Amino acid sequence: MWLAGIIEGEGTIGVAKGKYPVVAVVMSDGDVVRRCQEYAGHGSVRGPYDRPNGNLPLWGWKITGRHAAGLMMTIYPLMGIRRQAKIQECLTTWKTVRRWGTVWCSVDGCSNTHCAKGFCSMHYQREYK
Repeated sequence: MWLAGIIEGEGTIGVAKGKYPVVAVVMSDGDVVRRCQEYAGHGSVRGPYDRPNGNLPLWGWKITGRHAAGLMMTIYPLMGIRRQAKIQECLTTWKTVRRWGTVWCSVDGCSNTHCAKGFCSMHYQREYK
């Protein structure tokens, strides 16, 4: 519950590169950021990063991929309505793009394997040429 509260207040939930779930927390309290990693059991801690104008340095924790998806599913019932909607969106994207370890075209109904930028060869050519 503690981790869900930190993510609700200070965290970011999203999808990186159009396919990988990401949960991140950035703040000036390095001990809290390290505890996020400890409670989640995964992810990386970065910092401290100096900021201008005498502000406290920033620390960041980020977890990606299947571990982030698992965390999202675990904290889902503890989150507010807006964060729950974001988690549903991220997990739907992740499940759509990745099926059984194979990356598929992101166009609805297309069952071709991914080629570039989330598309199969046919849809990529239509989109970018």
